[in-house]
Amino acid sequence: MDKRIKSFILDINKLARDTPLTEYKQAAFHLLQQVIHFDSGIWNEGHWIAGDKSYQPNIYTQFLFNHSPQMCIDHVGFIEFDEPLRQAVTQSLGVTIDFNDVIPRGEFVRTPTYQQYYRKFGMEWIISTALLDSELGLTRNLSLHRKDRDKPFSEADRTTKEILTPFLVDGYQTCFRLAVLQGNRAGLRATSCIALAGENGVIEYAHSSWLLEMAQIEPTWKGPRIPNCFSDLFPSDGYINTAKRKLAIHGLDSGLSQLEIIPINPLGVLSAQQCNVAKAVGRGLSRKEAGKELRLSPSTVGNHLDEIYRRLGIKNKAELATLVSTHLS
Repeated sequence: MDKRIKSFILDINKLARDTPLTEYKQAAFHLLQQVIHFDSGIWNEGHWIAGDKSYQPNIYTQFLFNHSPQMCIDHVGFIEFDEPLRQAVTQSLGVTIDFNDVIPRGEFVRTPTYQQYYRKFGMEWIISTALLDSELGLTRNLSLHRKDRDKPFSEADRTTKEILTPFLVDGYQTCFRLAVLQGNRAGLRATSCIALAGENGVIEYAHSSWLLEMAQIEPTWKGPRIPNCFSDLFPSDGYINTAKRKLAIHGLDSGLSQLEIIPINPLGVLSAQQCNVAKAVGRGLSRKEAGKELRLSPSTVGNHLDEIYRRLGIKNKAELATLVSTHLS
């Protein structure tokens, strides 16, 4: 591997740990310029629906590097011209696409779009890479631009960008999580079943346990918008109790919202003594053995078991053992 690439990977990891979230993308582009020569760039984040051949990007955030905000305003009139590049990028996720390979240079420079838009904003040459978070449906598209008509991107530039783009995105995710942990008023528990949403209601991060719970609650939810079960609460703080789970939203100092799923312990309906009996019998002890351990008569243990089964809606020791191993281990 090229020494510059190795150095970049080490530096981007350090950048992710040491840089405020609001400064990460700017700093990351500057760092990338040490490896690939480019003049400007764009970092888009949005939603792509797999299998949608008429792909129309739904962009939620857009970061401009060395570009004027006017570029976004003027772009409205030229969106359709970008369609071939967008399709090429999203149909080849993880592959860096050179715009010159999608639309031949000779054809490109004769279009009004080039003359009125691309040339105006110094985008003579473009290479672009899209990555998809399949669990959340989020797509991140990073494009680099050169303004010198005589210096197109080389194949080595394209390959290098293809290698480094995942490290740029992973670094942002690391920076994002650290910013939340540092700025959270209440603090996040390491085992929390959480997701994090921006002010626009888009899920930016989700713990694997949260995704597993969501698969049970809303099997058809694919992201990245917040699920329906949280939509009545968002963006205010609050919670909803369901039969099996507590759904809670907490506002964070960072401006994000933490969406937490808290499984409700069904054994919470038992008294302290009933929990002790449930633990003992759930471990496989007989009524007599459980009574000896807890200093209760076998008949008292039996009475407790009858009430435990009634309260939990179960019928036998096997079901009790499953609940105990899940919630009282």
